[in-house]
Amino acid sequence: MAKKSKTKTTKQKRSKPARVWTYAPPVKANAVLQMKVTLLGSKPAIWRRLLLRDDASLTELHESIQIAFGWANCHLHEFRIGPGAGTRYQAPPPDGFDDFMEADVEDATLATLNQLGLLPKSKFHYTYDFGDGWEHQIVVERVLTADAAELLLTESAAMKFTRSTRTPIAACIAGERSGPMEDCGGIWGWADLCEIMTDPKHPEHEERKEWLEEFASNAAGKDGFDPERFELKPVNASLKQYLKR
Repeated sequence: MAKKSKTKTTKQKRSKPARVWTYAPPVKANAVLQMKVTLLGSKPAIWRRLLLRDDASLTELHESIQIAFGWANCHLHEFRIGPGAGTRYQAPPPDGFDDFMEADVEDATLATLNQLGLLPKSKFHYTYDFGDGWEHQIVVERVLTADAAELLLTESAAMKFTRSTRTPIAACIAGERSGPMEDCGGIWGWADLCEIMTDPKHPEHEERKEWLEEFASNAAGKDGFDPERFELKPVNASLKQYLKR
């Protein structure tokens, strides 16, 4: 009788997928910077008081200012930080346009607040829209612990925190007056617009009113013209929605 041949079966080892390491920011910030951002030339002053994690980038600070002032983020911007004229920081150009980045300009996406040597009373500048030239002065008022910042946000913005709640990248705790309209001609154009809108008999009143109602992206043109309007809750809702990582 012929012997049955034994066939050996070998188990194939399943290869484990390669681990992909990603950076996860700590739940609680190492420190939080309280900063007052004031639109230069505005009278009475248009300003916002922001809290930002010290590991936030200048790009995240830019996005926070855009949301807090009601800007539409449709123009170029620049930070100037340091003594003298300061070091310039801008967003990098789109892919394929690397040659358009000036040699003396740093990448704002790579610069974090904790790398810039910012201390209480430090001042630096932020320009939005090189055409209209909206100039902002930023003053570091104080540097807080995460616990102190979260207590402040609980008191001023009714936010709730636990040990597992992440310190927000950015939040707003105060401000005054509505941010100006985009493309209205800079701070002087905004002053003229406010004057026209408060005078129903002005020959340009109806034309400007129609323009505001159609194109306003901020509180100045919603529910009737009111340059004094500032609402904290919608600003923080937008900061929470759009600033994530």
